[in-house]
Amino acid sequence: MPPRDPKRLTMREQLFIRAYLGAARGNGAKAARLAGYSPATADRAAYVVLRRPRVRVAVDQALRAEAAKAGVNKDSLVGHVVKVMLESKPFERLKAIELLARLLGYFAPTRSIRETIPHQEGSSYEQLEATLQEHAADLTPEQRETIVRATERDIAAAQRCLAILHTPRQIS
Repeated sequence: MPPRDPKRLTMREQLFIRAYLGAARGNGAKAARLAGYSPATADRAAYVVLRRPRVRVAVDQALRAEAAKAGVNKDSLVGHVVKVMLESKPFERLKAIELLARLLGYFAPTRSIRETIPHQEGSSYEQLEATLQEHAADLTPEQRETIVRATERDIAAAQRCLAILHTPRQIS
């Protein structure tokens, strides 16, 4: 059997996307259940599936197509946000201002760390370090902080494991 094209959606991913954009109305766990994932792990499955770049691209393309079909564009969104900003309560105004700033490009689009730094399962720390060095300039401050926190957690976990391994066992 030939290897599967990693850019091509699986049947289950296609079912998930149809459900996510249709009956589930953006509810990932419900879409996962409708696509045949276990109800017990549907929320986790939805999280994992939605993080896959090929699924994210397909969802984004479908949403853009729906927006174009409905006549929604940047100008109409800006007009609506400005209206909300002028007629809403203070908290809603702040959210509208933030959204307006994003629509007008004052915030750089964010990318996840996984999209920024390609990582392969089973990679050694040396390989990860080399990849991190290569892509360090592409990281946002938030992504850098996330990596620092994750690394600190890994170091703490490794230290606890070493302590357990070096603790003499009591023979009963």
